Amino acid sequence: MLNQRNDQISRLPGWPLSLLIAAFVVFVAASALAQKEAPVAGAGNSPLKEWREFASASGGFGILFPNKPKQEVGAFTVSKMPIKSFSFTSNDNAAYTVMYF
Repeated sequence: MLNQRNDQISRLPGWPLSLLIAAFVVFVAASALAQKEAPVAGAGNSPLKEWREFASASGGFGILFPNKPKQEVGAFTVSKMPIKSFSFTSNDNAAYTVMYF
């Protein structure tokens, strides 16, 4: 039984799952850094003075954007498992995006 389970696992393509895990790690690390270092919107001479907070109830997060973000919903498959993704993008001479799965 255990050998059969190991054979099933070894036949799964590893790179899509590895890519998903790597993207998640980068997202979590970036989120942690942003929470520690983010200036307060509208405060003093902050470069983010004109930025406003955007909150996603379904995503469980809040973030600063230069203007109202556009929401996009996507889907992809990893090892035959469907994954739904949600992204919010704001453009202001640069693109700012946050995504969650």
